[in-house]
Amino acid sequence: MLLLVPATSFAGVLAPTYVPVDETKFSIGLRFEFGDVVKPSVVGAVRKTHTDVDNQVTGAQFDVAVPFGPDQNFAPTLRLLGIYGNTDIQGLAGVGFDFSENQGILAVGAQIKHLEGGVHVDFGGGFAPYVGLSTYGGPPERGVTP
Repeated sequence: MLLLVPATSFAGVLAPTYVPVDETKFSIGLRFEFGDVVKPSVVGAVRKTHTDVDNQVTGAQFDVAVPFGPDQNFAPTLRLLGIYGNTDIQGLAGVGFDFSENQGILAVGAQIKHLEGGVHVDFGGGFAPYVGLSTYGGPPERGVTP
């Protein structure tokens, strides 16, 4: 009889069940590439991410950066990147094409909320570090079923 009291007092109380979350986000921002000259660009990006029940994040990002300012020819740089990390910081790695230099690039970097940084390595052996600011606030955390 005494066991019924605690059992009924916890009836309906369940531990949360975590579920993965998929998300597609668009963002806009600024990127500054530091090669032979500082090249500021306006960047538009779309990211598709999957956050699993342990808050591990995987996904892909496609972005287009259009340089502006004096001595810039407005020729874009296109990149396709893989994303891997957690909800606080994600690593980026992928390939792209720089139309102003008319050559392919490799890109490696990291992103946190609203900030990104890394390096572009062109197929000719040159490299250019970059930093960027964007409206992207980061991937979602795992979901909880009601």
